[in-house]
Amino acid sequence: MTLYRERNASVPIKFFESEGSGLTDETAEFVANIVNLNEVQIGKTSITNEGLKKLFRSPTLCSIDVRNSQVTFEGLQQPKHSMAITVTVAYGQFTQVQIQTLSQAMEVIELE
Repeated sequence: MTLYRERNASVPIKFFESEGSGLTDETAEFVANIVNLNEVQIGKTSITNEGLKKLFRSPTLCSIDVRNSQVTFEGLQQPKHSMAITVTVAYGQFTQVQIQTLSQAMEVIELE
């Protein structure tokens, strides 16, 4: 798990990289409560749609990377906060119809 912040330790954490860590649905609440959190990567964790729901509660979250995660299309369709959000998915993780549907509610970036 990596927390990124500016050199000044008083600057809030804005990026949370948890790829391959022990982040779970239960600990997602902790991450969602990080003040001014903008971006989260949850690949290779045990986060499911339930944990994603908790992350979406973060009022400042604007980007989430769900590549190599257990998050499903249905999980991404959960109600979200009013901020615009960008979701990064792996190429082939969702069908083109699903990508088009998600794109109506958020920006979707599909990476290989």
